[in-house]
Order: sequence, then C-alpha cells, then structure tokens
Amino acid sequence: MTRVIADQPPIIPSDGTQIRDFVFVDDVVKANLLFARSKTTGEFYVANAKGISINTLAEIIVDMNNQATTLGNPLSRKEYQRTCF
Repeated sequence: MTRVIADQPPIIPSDGTQIRDFVFVDDVVKANLLFARSKTTGEFYVANAKGISINTLAEIIVDMNNQATTLGNPLSRKEYQRTCF
C-alpha cells in the first residue's frame, strides 16, 4: 500500500497467483465478541470463504490509485498456493 500510494509498483514476492482469504478487521472483532459471550468452546475460524488471488488484490489497490503497473514474481518454494477456510 505504501509503495502504491507513493506511485511505485507494489512488490509481490511470488507470482501472485496464490489464493488468500482476507477478512475485514471489524468482522473479526465482532466474531471474537460473539465467541467470548458464547458457551461454545473450541476453535473458531473467522473467514469469508471467498478467496482472492494476491494479483487480483494488488490490481484492485493499484486501480484505486489510478496507477498502471506490472505484477508478479516467481513463486517462492515456501508459499502455499491456497489458504482459505
């Protein structure tokens, strides 16, 4: 974000095709408050169940700043291709 705001291309340390599940922080706070008040125990996953690729997210951010750029770098061996719940 900082680079895009400064009219520089984002650095994506992979090919950008990985799918991730992003959640708005307010939704996480609401979920945690609900869990805290609940008598249910165990693990809870807070997710939106809709994955988005890193490239798509970067394109949205770049488009919002009216900037043209090239995205993507080679996939790191340590990267998981998909992490969504």
